[in-house]
Amino acid sequence: MAIRMVPFAVFVAVLPVLFSVMLPVAPDAAAQDVDLSHYIESVQVVLDDGAGLGAVTVVQRSSGPGDTTISDALDRDLLEHPRVLAVLFTNADACVPGVVDAACIIVNVARIPEETNIGMVQSGARAVGDTFISRLNAAFGTEAEFHSVFVHFNNVERDALRAPGLAMTPNTVSAVYTIPNDTTSHFYEKFVNTIFSPSIAQGGGFTDAAKVLSTHEDSFLLFVIEPGGLNSLYQLRLTKIYGDTLTDTINPLERLGVDELYRSSYFDDGFYPLNSLIRVAIASGVSPAVSGTASPILAGTGGAPDDVGERGWFFDPDRGTLIRGTFLFGDSDSVGVGQTGITLDMSPDNTGQTAQMPDGDNDTGGGMSDPIDTFAISDDKLLIVVIIVMACGGAAAFYLRGYRR
Repeated sequence: MAIRMVPFAVFVAVLPVLFSVMLPVAPDAAAQDVDLSHYIESVQVVLDDGAGLGAVTVVQRSSGPGDTTISDALDRDLLEHPRVLAVLFTNADACVPGVVDAACIIVNVARIPEETNIGMVQSGARAVGDTFISRLNAAFGTEAEFHSVFVHFNNVERDALRAPGLAMTPNTVSAVYTIPNDTTSHFYEKFVNTIFSPSIAQGGGFTDAAKVLSTHEDSFLLFVIEPGGLNSLYQLRLTKIYGDTLTDTINPLERLGVDELYRSSYFDDGFYPLNSLIRVAIASGVSPAVSGTASPILAGTGGAPDDVGERGWFFDPDRGTLIRGTFLFGDSDSVGVGQTGITLDMSPDNTGQTAQMPDGDNDTGGGMSDPIDTFAISDDKLLIVVIIVMACGGAAAFYLRGYRR
């Protein structure tokens, strides 16, 4: 679902008054008009040097009407249920302890004070799950049957699945239903074609990249429905976890396993620079600094690039124990592996320094001290575009979340 936007320079200016009476805003004639869509595709690469682990994920998400095949009635009932936090499908090994060689549908619910013992907690969660499982089976094209109820006292299962939002957080309960397991490529083909509209499923681009990633034996799929707000958020996530250590060069497309990444044809009707993104997060105790990139480094202020119509990398921060980078396609439809590389300076004397921006300005960013906590930024905190449509002349506003903790 596309929405015609006013120029980028207007957006930040109107954010402080979204809750008040909106007045017509005169666009900056020099700013470039951009479009936004409820559908966002991204590649997310995370490296946790302390743990010696990395992950690459292709994420396809939307909250827009018409982008999914989930019925309005099911969506409404999930939104209106007082306990449902998320619905998940995954073929990851042991979605919860006790599940072996099976794929899972999980109805994750909040605990309530009235359930004062474990028996009541289990029966209450199953009652909620049983309310929805037949409709979820119909929507997903599955025949999952009840397996167990699992109480989450920590983030172990959430972190293993890289689940977004409130799903599977401590003090929540999961009603688990299972089907026989299958390959990730089989499940990805099934879900992208069953859940998403043809314009997404057959739009190529990041869908094709996810298909490549799904052929790896150590990849897994996670589909999540997050009820909330006016519409549920639907996410299809294809992830590969691998052993990794920090080197002086990082190239996200190499980790994805493709030579070129294309934008989806879904966006062929306009200019959508914020809807196809490559995100990188590097957590390390050695506090490296970005010393160069294969594409230009974009200048920015306030945690966002000044011109989202340009192609290149934007970093915030660009040095320290956590480096976060976003690659924007600009007006290009594709990017090659030779254009996404990042070079790091890991010498001890770079402490307090930062990479030089094209305009000559320096922006010294601060790292975060806990690499385990920062590893989670690849999930729900990376980038979410929130679209608020207002009545005054069709004006709209958005904000970027994920550049700041």
